[in-house]
Amino acid sequence: MRRRVAVTGMGVVSPLGNAAAAVFANAQAGRSAIHRLDVPFATRLVAPLVASASFDATKHFEPPKLRMLDRVSQFALVAATQALDGARDALSQLDRRRAGVFVGTGMGGSQTSDDGYKTLYGDASDRIKPFTVLMGMHNAPAAWIGIEHALCGSNLTYSTACSSSAVAIGEAWRRVACGDLKVAIAGGAEAPLAFGSLKAWEALHTLAAIETAAIRAVFGERAGRIPISATKALHGHLLGAAGALECVLSLLAMESAVVLPTMHLQAPDPECDLDYVPNAARETPVVRTMLSNSFAFGGTNAVLVLGAAS
Repeated sequence: MRRRVAVTGMGVVSPLGNAAAAVFANAQAGRSAIHRLDVPFATRLVAPLVASASFDATKHFEPPKLRMLDRVSQFALVAATQALDGARDALSQLDRRRAGVFVGTGMGGSQTSDDGYKTLYGDASDRIKPFTVLMGMHNAPAAWIGIEHALCGSNLTYSTACSSSAVAIGEAWRRVACGDLKVAIAGGAEAPLAFGSLKAWEALHTLAAIETAAIRAVFGERAGRIPISATKALHGHLLGAAGALECVLSLLAMESAVVLPTMHLQAPDPECDLDYVPNAARETPVVRTMLSNSFAFGGTNAVLVLGAAS
């Protein structure tokens, strides 16, 4: 028989803040984390606007460990520790062989990879950092969480572009629901503000009304009565970590009976004609269910169905 699965702790390191409550408060207030990128290579970008976490790694890690951690793993470790602190009661008597880690990331340690490519090809040097592979590999965040917290169950990484962390959460739910695991740490991590990553995204020029069409196809005439939030206007696109942050925001919005705003929505495309909750949060009667949609290049899409605890 399938078991019910509950969220017992949440952790966040993000452009909107570094704790779940702060992130939700900023999103509800419509505070944008988008800012101008202040690094030397910004002059080579057409639009050097980003959303980045205000995060000082030296406050969380000693120098020897920092030398082995790409920024993506730093984010993952701090957020996972927050979540575990919130779920302390669920873990107190746990057999850690029944605790798993499920992390999604689209780019992995992209800053480490970018630095390595620059050293090898740009500088024509063979002096690659000795921890380059361990820092840059996609499964580093999940591996470090498992090591740091002695979680000995399944330790899996999902890289499905922009749906990576939503897929990871869904797969963690499946393992707990079927009884393979008692508890799982699930989410995503991304730290893609490297020059190569930004230039690649800059070249895409991709926009379409596909999600509106999908919502209409599923809900039919009811689609226009369902409020829809697009919070990326506040926190930017977290790529593989987007689904995890949006899941946290959805859960807290449901708990607070609030629908978060789609900020800066002034002149929507005529094909985007649903209720996008423009420019201000909306109080609502008790919400029992939310969907969190994550759509990825390549068609690996994920929808998390979140229900309020009864």
